[in-house]
Amino acid sequence: IDNIMSRDNRPYFNAAMYYMDNGKDLNKALTWFDKALEQNPQAFWVWHQRANCLAKLGKKQDAVTSANKSIELAKQALEHKDPQTALKLLEALIKYPPNLGEGKLPGKPENDLYYWQGIAYEMLNDATEARNHFDKAKQGDVIPAQAIFYNDPQPENIFYQGKAWEKTGNDEYARQLFNNLVTFGKLHMDDKIRIDYFAVSLPELMVFDQDLDQKNHIHCLYVMGLGLLGLNDREAANNCFKKVLEKDVNHTGAMMHLNSTIL
Repeated sequence: IDNIMSRDNRPYFNAAMYYMDNGKDLNKALTWFDKALEQNPQAFWVWHQRANCLAKLGKKQDAVTSANKSIELAKQALEHKDPQTALKLLEALIKYPPNLGEGKLPGKPENDLYYWQGIAYEMLNDATEARNHFDKAKQGDVIPAQAIFYNDPQPENIFYQGKAWEKTGNDEYARQLFNNLVTFGKLHMDDKIRIDYFAVSLPELMVFDQDLDQKNHIHCLYVMGLGLLGLNDREAANNCFKKVLEKDVNHTGAMMHLNSTIL
């Protein structure tokens, strides 16, 4: 394989898969996955296998972020009026890379995926499938909560429930969900966070070195942004998302929802 990787046209993805599947240097495999994505940033299968590699390295939160890249690619496909590609991407994400372990807990809500599938079927003029997926997107807990770690309940689930309720004709209930997000963000912005040392959501011991109060502040800004976006106050929502990105430039949710043209 060293011979092959010395050529000009290097098969980065295949080499990374060989290293990962055969228990070789995972850090080198990760570097090659990144090189493959430089060549083709839209390659959702590479994002998924990169997530596998990160999970094997014990970087669960980074693994989840990499896997979720498919949602962003699916949204781009919908923005370009390509629902078939969007459905393929979303189905791949629902199946999820098998080695993520805790990256996807049993029963984890997938409101956003079902919502975007509903939008794709709407574009295909399939009202029955669209309604089926919007109904799936309406399921789950509707009470906002603190989300400090990667597998804590996420506010996007409530946001997309609200969007699905809008799509199925209950604007009043949707507004209630969005207002709840805004209220939660305002009320808990300055909370002092304390850790349950035996919590299931602690992916690695390094989490104790993080500024949890700062993470909570960022989370509340993001929750408010989602609620304001649902209420169609785009300027206020974007201001929240921008503040989030000022404090955390890698915040995937804020990047995905800032200036979104399809929501």
